[in-house]
Amino acid sequence: MKNKLSSDSLPCSLPVSSWKPVFLLILTVLVFLLPPIVQAQQKLDINQATLEQIQQLPVSPQMAKALYERIQFKGPFTSIYQLWEIPGMDGDSFKKLKELLKIELIPPASAVQERIEQIYYRLERWSSNEGISNDLIDLWIEKALEPVNINKLGYDELVNFQNISPVDAVAILKQRQLVHFFRNTRDLRYTPGLSNYAYRSLRNFIQFKDESYSDWHGSFLLRVDNTPFISEEAEQSPQAQFLDVLQQTGAASLNQIPSVFSRFRITKGKHYDFGLSYVRANGEPMIYTTTSPFHLPETKFHFTIKDFSWKDFQLKKLILGYYKVTLGQGLIFENTDFFTPRKSGYGFRKRFNGISGDLSRNREYTLKGLAFETNYHNLRTIGFVSYDDRDAILNKDEYLGKPSFNHFIVLDQRFKYAPGDTLRGPNNQNLSWLDAVNELTYGAHFQYTFTPGTFLGLSYYESAYDRYLNPDPYQVVGADNSGNQNWDIRQSTADSEIKQAYGGPLSRGSNPFWDKAISFRRIYGLNFQTVWKNLAFQGEYGILDKSHGAFKPLVGPRAFVGSIYWQQENFNLLLLYRNYDVSFDNPYQRSFSNYRRYKGTIFEDYYYLQTPLYGQLYANNPQPQAESGFYLNAYYQISRQLTTRLEYDNWTRKPDQAKN
Repeated sequence: MKNKLSSDSLPCSLPVSSWKPVFLLILTVLVFLLPPIVQAQQKLDINQATLEQIQQLPVSPQMAKALYERIQFKGPFTSIYQLWEIPGMDGDSFKKLKELLKIELIPPASAVQERIEQIYYRLERWSSNEGISNDLIDLWIEKALEPVNINKLGYDELVNFQNISPVDAVAILKQRQLVHFFRNTRDLRYTPGLSNYAYRSLRNFIQFKDESYSDWHGSFLLRVDNTPFISEEAEQSPQAQFLDVLQQTGAASLNQIPSVFSRFRITKGKHYDFGLSYVRANGEPMIYTTTSPFHLPETKFHFTIKDFSWKDFQLKKLILGYYKVTLGQGLIFENTDFFTPRKSGYGFRKRFNGISGDLSRNREYTLKGLAFETNYHNLRTIGFVSYDDRDAILNKDEYLGKPSFNHFIVLDQRFKYAPGDTLRGPNNQNLSWLDAVNELTYGAHFQYTFTPGTFLGLSYYESAYDRYLNPDPYQVVGADNSGNQNWDIRQSTADSEIKQAYGGPLSRGSNPFWDKAISFRRIYGLNFQTVWKNLAFQGEYGILDKSHGAFKPLVGPRAFVGSIYWQQENFNLLLLYRNYDVSFDNPYQRSFSNYRRYKGTIFEDYYYLQTPLYGQLYANNPQPQAESGFYLNAYYQISRQLTTRLEYDNWTRKPDQAKN
């Protein structure tokens, strides 16, 4: 027997047959009401619309363009009735647009977001300038993310900002002392002695009160590039061309994985900073720190503690992990893998002085260990100790039972073995150039400040190696088809720079802190600066110790760089002199020069070497060449849109006394 539905089982007393008209009524209402609701949801947000979307509206092409330009150049609409501001708007057009458009207000950008937009706009122009480094660009991005209170900055922090000269930094400190604190950009702009150039750069990185940060905040940067070494064949480096040939023949382990640079930073409050970065070049094999129990790629990291005070003692920074150090004018110490021509320390050739965590793309001249920076009254102290490995060309001879090393080398692609050098390959002598030398480096810098911008500093560092340093050119330069050594038959006067490279018996020695050390390098010197009115005088003097054995002061090749900088509101003039001895072979020297080390030598003529990739001894060398001469740079801002610059350099290349 079939069950029948009773009216008692329904949630109301209507009979079943009475529900049919109700369902029809509800369906009718939905049919008429849903389209307007859907249509309202599908209205075009005019503030977010593209030009193509606006052109699809029922208006003329001229009015569509006027709508788009109104948003782009005057900002978003805040009311639908602002459509009447558009030229040619009439009642019919307004009625149609009102039914099709909606106005959604764009939330205002935070102060940090506004600074990021400003800094990226400037980076588009800065990155096209000769001499600007990617590391410095990354540093500016970090500073834009975390602007600092200008009322709490000292001289050393101010002068590290882009386009801030010593004259500008001293002017800011004097004005701040006079007015007690800056309230806004207006106060800063009217600082006597502050150039317009400096003001326009500084305002992107500062604030005028302590901005409250969340307890934890950070940033992540990822850059991926799958472009071949260089896309244009005419611009392609000889080393890249050689790798292309090897790849075609299957002789090199190139792959299709693109270049990758990633960086992660996280900060707790204003005192703790942690960073992690990973770098990998295009076509490079994967390199791991460990493969057991899992594969861990080579990464850089640092943990930084900063800005703590105990009465008169200030701990500016304490860094564990990877870090960068720059002292003075870069004559004695600056660890970067990249060469910057005419790096004067002014304008776009800026250097970041002091210590900082290293999340950059440096891979050869990295420092891993501990570094600190302190202030006590007028005394600034920097100390550091590092233990890290270096890529280097190993010699085929041995010293104390292990191969000596010839030169450090900055590699574009870090293969385990040098492609093209079969004698050093895994099937012969098995001499890998990757992480070939362990280096212990430590140093210190003491700087006493007499008045803001006037100081005297002393610098010292020493490096110890677990291999004997022997820069024998026969181990790098190859032979011709007849078996004749190219080093014997193709030498030039400029090759004296190779002959006078540091090493050999003078470099032999032990180290009291490391029992595996069998060779060393020691460099020391002083730097000074004073600011008088709108003039800044700077200089640095260094000596490579060659006393061999017991330390004897002032024994060894010398190097000097000095400059005078004159600044007005819209004009500045730099006069610089440098003089480096040929045998002043300092791998951490990054001071002013036109050319990198080994310019004009047989190392530049890569086709005479045992493999063309040894040409990177010159092509990627970050050291300056031994030069002596004067450099003049004048800048004048005629108007906001028009500037002029004059550069003049008269110098002698010391290895062969060539005039330039």
